Amino acid sequence: MNTDSEKTKVTDADRQAHTDASARLKESRLKLDEPAVQMTMVFQKYSDTFANLSRHETALSRSLLKNLHELQRIQAARAGEQVAAPAAMDVNVNIGRDGGADPDAVF
Repeated sequence: MNTDSEKTKVTDADRQAHTDASARLKESRLKLDEPAVQMTMVFQKYSDTFANLSRHETALSRSLLKNLHELQRIQAARAGEQVAAPAAMDVNVNIGRDGGADPDAVF
């Protein structure tokens, strides 16, 4: 352990190593400001929120397609066309975490 009377000797190699490390640190900090890194940090921080948003988007998309198909059938029937059974089947498979039907699924 150094006492007040002992001085720590700093060599030229130590100075160069410090300069190199400082340059690498500055470069790393600049990389943190890149948009791709910023987006990655946001996705990591709010991953649960984005997962929830994705589930809701999927449910809304299914509902939209189901209602679009029904609208097309109704419009065809109003135009006097013979409307057969739906050619596109709207199938919703919602399974809860326990493997059973999900009663909270949005239809």
